[in-house]
Amino acid sequence: MKNKLFGIIIFALIILMPSCARDKIIKGDGNPDFSKFIDGDVKNETTFDNNYYYPKFKIILTKAPEIEILEYEIHYQYIFGQDWNILIDIRKRYTQTDNELKELNEKGSFTIRHELEKVPIETIYNPSSYYGELNYNSIDAQDCYIRFRKK
Repeated sequence: MKNKLFGIIIFALIILMPSCARDKIIKGDGNPDFSKFIDGDVKNETTFDNNYYYPKFKIILTKAPEIEILEYEIHYQYIFGQDWNILIDIRKRYTQTDNELKELNEKGSFTIRHELEKVPIETIYNPSSYYGELNYNSIDAQDCYIRFRKK
């Protein structure tokens, strides 16, 4: 009787253990559930003079300390000028072989940095435009996919 009960308990533990250690996945561009596990802070560091814009930005990603991220995908764009010109459009998936993901798991954060080619103002600015908003620039970033497990 004791051996049978012991066998049932061991069998139940074997079945339950993989479900506790199973990877969790969140999908969907901009899904609000991402914010429970990873957070991004976008810093627009664009400068300009009379002739050029110097597009530059960084995205600082931080993760919840109780998880290990196995895969992560982000989509970001740098949008510039009156006509919403997209100067850069990147969708990047980080895996366990990427140094960025290793840094995120070890240190709790990593930074994506981009310094783009200078942009002549006359190629973006249209004086006849009704809006006349010469210096509009924005970084649009959203989480797309994350696979993680609890530590």
